[in-house]
Amino acid sequence: MEKDKPELLTVDEVAKRLKVHNRTVYRRIKEGSLRAVKLGRLWRVPEDALEEYLEKHAHESPKGPREIQLKLF
Repeated sequence: MEKDKPELLTVDEVAKRLKVHNRTVYRRIKEGSLRAVKLGRLWRVPEDALEEYLEKHAHESPKGPREIQLKLF
């Protein structure tokens, strides 16, 4: 019996699921917060790695804290 192989997602697929730009996904891979494998020139994210990332970062805003600047005229 063959083990089930995890589905490998493209960076674009991950970006769509997270509702972020694909550059953000590449940054998360580079910083090590999102596990991925490189196949030739292309990065692939195992589906279980995306689930782990979502569980760990579910409480965070996708764009991080924002500062509001008020302009007085």
